[in-house]
Amino acid sequence: MITPTDMKNTIELLEKNPKYYESLPEEYKNNRFIVMHLLKINYPSFTLLSEELRNDKEIINQLLLNGPRVIQYVSEELKNNKEFILDVVSKQGTIYNFLSENMKNDKDVALAAISGGFCLILDSMSDKFRDDKDIFTAAVKKNGVMLRYASEEIKNDKEIVLMAVKTNRESIDYASREMQKLFKKHGIDGVEQIIENEKKTGEKYQEIGVLDMIGDLLNKLRNPTTDNNKNNKNSI
Repeated sequence: MITPTDMKNTIELLEKNPKYYESLPEEYKNNRFIVMHLLKINYPSFTLLSEELRNDKEIINQLLLNGPRVIQYVSEELKNNKEFILDVVSKQGTIYNFLSENMKNDKDVALAAISGGFCLILDSMSDKFRDDKDIFTAAVKKNGVMLRYASEEIKNDKEIVLMAVKTNRESIDYASREMQKLFKKHGIDGVEQIIENEKKTGEKYQEIGVLDMIGDLLNKLRNPTTDNNKNNKNSI
């Protein structure tokens, strides 16, 4: 059994020289308090731990407090454990940058990283996510400017652009030209109403331009009988 005095002396020795851990008796090496303290003062010592301790989630969470790069010291088994990765990136989104390509290309992991406050994954993420509405819905809710990394299709999506503009007005600069014109003409409230009407009617909103109105008027002037026939039918 490790006495309080022995524990105190061991901690003091580790603070002076973390390598002292290697010469400790097994009982000391496997003591959680000693291990946790060791990682606070020298996280690379994680590689000296037993396999059991290197797979201990509580110890790993302590390790990750030293920054996202330390995920590289975790065992391969845990690096490829989706449940574990989802947990750590949701708490510290920047860990995403140091994951395997397999994990980076997992949509659930990307969403967890965004929820963990790391929207900048969009700058380096797989191209397949640039058309993903779920990814950009989550991202623009955190920071509207993240719209800049989206595909043209997403930049032309009224709902996503609306969410982006609500969190950051400047994000309209990254929307499609069509959306920029729509928001300039109708404003946020107007576009919100347009979206609601589209959902109710099932019909997509179409902007009627001056040229379209002139064209309709010319058609009526050229074919007056068409309107007359309609009026006659309505009067029957």
